Amino acid sequence: ENGEFLVVMDDEDRENEGDLIIAAQFVTQEKMAFLVKHSSGYVCVPLSPERADKLELPMMLETQTDRHGTAYTITVDYKEGTTTGISAHDRALTTKQLANPNSKPLDFMRPGHICPLRAKAGLLRERVGHTEAGVQLCKLTNLEPAAAICELVNDDDGLMMRLPQCHSFAEKFNIKLICIKHLIEYMDENNLYGNMNRLFGTKSTQPKASLNDAMNNIDDRVSSLDVKISKLNSELSTYQLKLSKMRDGPGKNTIKQRALKLLKQRKQLEQQKDQLMSQSWNISQAQMTTDNLKNTMITVDALKQSNKELKKTYGKIDIDKLEALQDEMLDMIEQSNELQDSLSRSYDVPDDISESELDAELEALGDELDLNDELTGDSLPSYMLDSSVGDTDKLPNFIDEEQEDHEKEMVAQ
Repeated sequence: ENGEFLVVMDDEDRENEGDLIIAAQFVTQEKMAFLVKHSSGYVCVPLSPERADKLELPMMLETQTDRHGTAYTITVDYKEGTTTGISAHDRALTTKQLANPNSKPLDFMRPGHICPLRAKAGLLRERVGHTEAGVQLCKLTNLEPAAAICELVNDDDGLMMRLPQCHSFAEKFNIKLICIKHLIEYMDENNLYGNMNRLFGTKSTQPKASLNDAMNNIDDRVSSLDVKISKLNSELSTYQLKLSKMRDGPGKNTIKQRALKLLKQRKQLEQQKDQLMSQSWNISQAQMTTDNLKNTMITVDALKQSNKELKKTYGKIDIDKLEALQDEMLDMIEQSNELQDSLSRSYDVPDDISESELDAELEALGDELDLNDELTGDSLPSYMLDSSVGDTDKLPNFIDEEQEDHEKEMVAQ
């Protein structure tokens, strides 16, 4: 918190090493020189994941093989105010600018002489290492989430300092020494893990990032990379044109070396873009899964509501009353049928007449008609008798005689 060094020890059954750690924002040329002098000289800068993403620092290798899982990113040098990048002044400036919240990705050259490290999001709750300890200490003291660390080595043989040597070093230079496990115990005792938002740099009042926010962030970064790649392609085209017009010699070789550097930068940017596109695909899949789950929940809620309404409706129906109503309707139908049968009933009508009885009745009826004719003396009705002649046996002639003669003539012809 006061901008001084700390000696931080990890567990004896892990690396069993002591790192000299200081908040990156307090690094000066003198402090960088002290750090390099008493350490291995390989200065690293642990960063929070948010800061590493903001500065667009990809992993040095996509697949890490470090035995302790140290997350090395690509090395960098700050552009403005530096020369070779290796001096104490240049390394101090690069380290300080990595901690600057206003720094941008284009402010740094890649590769360089400072190696940023990407801390785990859960810090010491996720990984017990010097990387996470450095960022954790910065967060606990409300500093920028960036530290400068380097392993302490013996002056005589260059071997790593162990706990006894680290104690002696701390006493010699009046530097405080802590252990990572003691830091974790202190945080547990004071319930400093309870407010995770404060530890991880997110205020509780701010809404959490959604999948759409993450997708938009990735799209912006991809667009930024496209601009950079396009710029590098333009520069490479210029170098290609120059090389085509130059003869072999030192000048042409210099141009080739510059073109190779640009080509490496373009490949690095293309790798970053591929990684971002993979992240974008994963986010889109997660978003589709989330949408499907939401639709499923809506369907389930609708089914529950429909089931509730059906139960409420069926609860109003009395099955016993309905069956009684059906019985009453059946009784009334039977009564109606009985009434119809009663009204259509006939009286003194034989229920059945056989065929022999029918023939006997018809024969008796014919004999009765013949007897009536004999009694009246009229075998034919009066309208069938010829009244002009007076002959009762002669039937009226309905055929025109003249017409008959005419027809005979027609046949003869």
